[in-house]
Amino acid sequence: MSSFNPSPSGVRRWLRLFPPVTLLIFLIPIAAGLVGTLLPSLGYLPGSEHAQLSLTPWRNFFSAPGVGHALYLTLLTGLGATILATLLAVAFSASWHGSRAIFYLRRWLAPLLASPHAAFAIGFAFLLAPSGWLIRAFSPWATGWERPPDFIFIQDPNGLALLVALVCKEIFFILLMIWSAMGQVNADRLLDVARTLGYRPVSAWCKIVLPLIYPQIRLPVYAVLAYSLSVADMAIILGPTAPPTLSVLMLTWFQDSAPAIRFQGAASAVFLLMCVIGIIAIWRATECLGGLVTRVWLTSGNRRFADTFVRLMSGGGMIAILAITVGSLL
Repeated sequence: MSSFNPSPSGVRRWLRLFPPVTLLIFLIPIAAGLVGTLLPSLGYLPGSEHAQLSLTPWRNFFSAPGVGHALYLTLLTGLGATILATLLAVAFSASWHGSRAIFYLRRWLAPLLASPHAAFAIGFAFLLAPSGWLIRAFSPWATGWERPPDFIFIQDPNGLALLVALVCKEIFFILLMIWSAMGQVNADRLLDVARTLGYRPVSAWCKIVLPLIYPQIRLPVYAVLAYSLSVADMAIILGPTAPPTLSVLMLTWFQDSAPAIRFQGAASAVFLLMCVIGIIAIWRATECLGGLVTRVWLTSGNRRFADTFVRLMSGGGMIAILAITVGSLL
């Protein structure tokens, strides 16, 4: 009896099929969901009385009260959280590279990333609400407050609580991506060479390491941006309510029993998708423009980059984020 021994060329031919087949398996449900949202956004639902294409859902969406402010809150919280988390992650990695702070943070990164977003948001609300654990811990002996202070932070109208919570949750993911990318470019050796040439740590990291690793962390940053713009669970718990962010408004319309309101929700979902794609395109254009603008600085030979200021600001910001994150998870 002869055994089956496939030739190496045959194995390679079959292996070439795995990437497109895997991609197809992922794209089919995404395409089905996209079609199932796009058609209702045009007033068409197969098997129902709504069997004609119409722009009425879009007109209803744009004329709905609070849509403009909901879009503003979405851009403020989503784009603002991504920018702050990325800048702080880069500054912390640049100024504290090789320190014991990063060594210990890397050991505790897994549990910080594993916490669910909704659970973190609930803990965040219990910690920083006017009657939350933080105020209770320092009252009345330190603050003199016998009653909760009269201010709004959780579900504030400007979405600041949601923005801060998104920064606290997403910065650890960006840090993980940065540190993983640094291992692929042999950052330690490059930084040692830069220091022998007289470059300070932050300047060396930003001029040598960052241009090499940013192409590798670009897609993770885009993922953070897309999530922050479309997040619903954290926005329901921490975000404003009158009006809420666009994702929460969309979810409210989808839960309505009237088909016309659901079609309006489908239109808002397609609009939010276009906003996310547009913001990512603008981010990419800003990257290209930033590369052109900073080219002179990269080749200027300047060996200093406000190391002390960046180290203090990034260290203080990371301590605050860790305190909030750990307090929210307890």
